[in-house]
Amino acid sequence: MFSATQVALQASGNAAVTAPNDARETFVAEGVISDGNGGYTKNSIAVTQQAYWRAIATANNLGVSEANIYDASNVRLRNAQISYELPLGFLSKTPIQKAKVGISCNNVWMISSHVRGIDPESVYATNTNATGFENAGLPTTRTFLFNLSLSF
Repeated sequence: MFSATQVALQASGNAAVTAPNDARETFVAEGVISDGNGGYTKNSIAVTQQAYWRAIATANNLGVSEANIYDASNVRLRNAQISYELPLGFLSKTPIQKAKVGISCNNVWMISSHVRGIDPESVYATNTNATGFENAGLPTTRTFLFNLSLSF
């Protein structure tokens, strides 16, 4: 998947990757540069983190670069639930023959994800040409459900 959120965060200098080890020191990016004679030499020009990531974010007209393509696979605990059936003795003086109470939770825990800080399921759509593109996706919500089941 492609994350436009990461592009925006990197271009503005707000992504964690733009300050490795909580520092914004200049560095020499891996790669080559033109030697002026039609050949290339190893890059030796130091740049700031901000300049590097802004260049990555604006590398082409769409802003889609390899730096922001992620494996969307993830491991998560999607649902957890627990219930308790009340003892028959507790219900003996009522018209209720069986009672069960329970609680469940959806989107419990994102155990592992290859995308930094973004839920891979927050892509635009699954039935359009925007499949696999994420841009300012809202966080997925965690829901708690309480239930009561009665039998008469």
